[in-house]
Amino acid sequence: MILAAVSLFVFSERSAMSADQIMDRVAAALTKPQSVSVTFSFSGNGGSGNGTMTVCHNKFTYNSGDLAVWYNGRSQWTLQRSAKEVSLTEPTEAELLESNPFRVISGYKAHYTAKLLTAPAGFYKIQLTARSKAQAVRSATVTVNAKTFIPTRISANMGSGSTTIVIKSFTKGKVLPKSYFEFDARMNKDIELIDLR
Repeated sequence: MILAAVSLFVFSERSAMSADQIMDRVAAALTKPQSVSVTFSFSGNGGSGNGTMTVCHNKFTYNSGDLAVWYNGRSQWTLQRSAKEVSLTEPTEAELLESNPFRVISGYKAHYTAKLLTAPAGFYKIQLTARSKAQAVRSATVTVNAKTFIPTRISANMGSGSTTIVIKSFTKGKVLPKSYFEFDARMNKDIELIDLR
């Protein structure tokens, strides 16, 4: 009977959590560790494939086939391997959302309204709706593991198209130097750097 009572209490506590409380826990899972490495698959209007991303607070790297991105908190390098070109920019918030889909979660409070949706047992599902039409991602649905608060799936609508990301692995790591999030031109002398700042 005691176990049944405890289980009922835990279930009631979970079901009583609001969408904002859940998203706060999900955002903390991404931003509190010194760094986070994620592997994922993606599909949508822009094609499909697999990718990896490392996030360290407001810095990140992204790697998927022909495309690689480095962002050091101010400057962003976008490499197209087939063209042997890397463009250097100082991206807007909208551009960062396109490069880093997890930014929708970490910065949700400033730009989105959260609503709790019906989800399968063991998961939460949150719908995020942009407060401004200027947001690159108009809306997103985030599916979350109810025990770990780690996202398992993100479906994003960007107006011009949609993308679905399925998280395959999520690993916490150590703090990484700023240079990890910068393109190293010395090691890539055959790549043309185009400075668009």
